[in-house]
Amino acid sequence: MACYELTRGVVSNGPSYEVRSSGEPWVLYTVRGTSFSLAPRFTAHEGACGPEVATMRANFTKTKFTIVGRHAATLAFPLSRTKSNMSLGIDDCEYTTEPGSFRCFGPYKRLAFAIEKHRNRLDVEILASLPPLVVLLAAVAIDQKYFQDEAVPASA
Repeated sequence: MACYELTRGVVSNGPSYEVRSSGEPWVLYTVRGTSFSLAPRFTAHEGACGPEVATMRANFTKTKFTIVGRHAATLAFPLSRTKSNMSLGIDDCEYTTEPGSFRCFGPYKRLAFAIEKHRNRLDVEILASLPPLVVLLAAVAIDQKYFQDEAVPASA
């Protein structure tokens, strides 16, 4: 089991997320998004400003996110923002959330990962042998789909 924290911030050109192992001070990944774009795009970098390791693009309605990097994956969301569910397709497997939560189940209905929202932070717990960066980008997609309009505290 691996646990991570994603802290959301805002920079002048779009949203930004710092990813850390839970309770650790160093940044594992930084995910930066673009503003002023009809189809949002995010890039994940090693550390605070290292090389690009993955990208994620969304369609205009944020119902489909495509992840490209070491592992390719697709996230699908309903058109309605009131239904908090999604599906993640990776390596010929599909993982789906249970209605009303971001607890994602894989084959044989085993819990694969869980994402929990706290103010400007997302807690991610990965229980299956999924690529962590794919799950972390799924957390960013969830934040953008369902919580983007929430204000980020000034101390973030």
